[in-house]
Amino acid sequence: MVDRRRAWAIFGVMSLMYCFSQFYRVSTALIAVDLAAEFGLGPDELALLGGMFFYAFALAQFPLGPALDRWGARTIVVGAASLCALGSALFALTDSWGGLLAGRALMGLGMAPVLMGSLKLLAEWFPAGAFGTVSGLILSLGTVGALLAATPLAGLVAWLGWRGTFLAFAALTLLAAAAIHRTVKERPDGAAPAPIPREGRGGLRHVLGLPSFWLTAPLALVGYASVASLQGLWAGPYFMESLSYTRTEAGNILLALGLATAVGSSVGGWLSDRIRSRKWVVTGGNAVSILCFIPLVGIGTPSSAAGWTAVFAVLGFFSAFRVLLYAHVKESVPPHLVGTAVTAINFFIMVGPALVQQVMGTILEGSPGNYEAAFLFPLLTLAVGSGLYLLTREARPGRTT
Repeated sequence: MVDRRRAWAIFGVMSLMYCFSQFYRVSTALIAVDLAAEFGLGPDELALLGGMFFYAFALAQFPLGPALDRWGARTIVVGAASLCALGSALFALTDSWGGLLAGRALMGLGMAPVLMGSLKLLAEWFPAGAFGTVSGLILSLGTVGALLAATPLAGLVAWLGWRGTFLAFAALTLLAAAAIHRTVKERPDGAAPAPIPREGRGGLRHVLGLPSFWLTAPLALVGYASVASLQGLWAGPYFMESLSYTRTEAGNILLALGLATAVGSSVGGWLSDRIRSRKWVVTGGNAVSILCFIPLVGIGTPSSAAGWTAVFAVLGFFSAFRVLLYAHVKESVPPHLVGTAVTAINFFIMVGPALVQQVMGTILEGSPGNYEAAFLFPLLTLAVGSGLYLLTREARPGRTT
């Protein structure tokens, strides 16, 4: 018998830590101007700094999958979160470019197991037919962290400075880790762990041998990256430098993106469970997301901050449907390979923002201020990834295929 109170308590503490993961990954957008001025950084350096979190996060995914399948989420998440707190403190205290990069790398390593560990726990504590709903809900609640990196971050930076803000988040991350250590159990009492392969590499080979995985991987690579490149780095400078909006106005636009993403994650998960389709909910979200990118390349561009707020809200809502890629991949493998499968697809999801931000930074380095040209890159890659995803087989909610 599953202890529902315990299940929802685990859901709560893992959602809290996922909030911090979301905050750290996109927290450079509103302080990019400050970092550029204080450290003398150009677009290439800002892109590398923003992407360092994602590079470190992504590189951790392949060993992380077998580790979660073998040893569970609690110890790994708590230990890694301590690394993130160290990285946040280093980022806040350093006076060097190398220190900034090292701090961002530690943040990425520290947050690497949070979402995958959460999904692993949800698969143990909640019914299979509800996985789309609860995974969508934790992703929805987790985007509160991205909201913190919008208007609230602008206020915190004005009050504490960007250094004080990151010191405060280092302390909060340690408190959240302590809550996880106290609350989380790997599985309900009496539940037997799923059998695992003798060699983690064998499980990974099985996952990487699935054609559906490689048809999903391109969208995983560029889908989240298309939004993270805006939310995590380039939207802030675009609005503040190119369009001369204030930090608060830029923060409000990003806040709308984050709020809409939170709602869209829950709606997408709920809808996919109801119509029993991951693929077509994701595909519909892709289509609207592509349309929302068109104003960013200079076609039908809004003339006010309110117009941009509306565009970013719609973009956030429908882009959030792509969180169902995790459920789609989960339902395409045997139960004992869930951790390996979702971390493998998460490698592409998390390395994508680093690569896309870097390409956009190179474009802006060669053509300073030409944000429309830079935004064309995520638009085109999102269209290609969406087209390839149409070739995947449906994975029905509640069972593996």
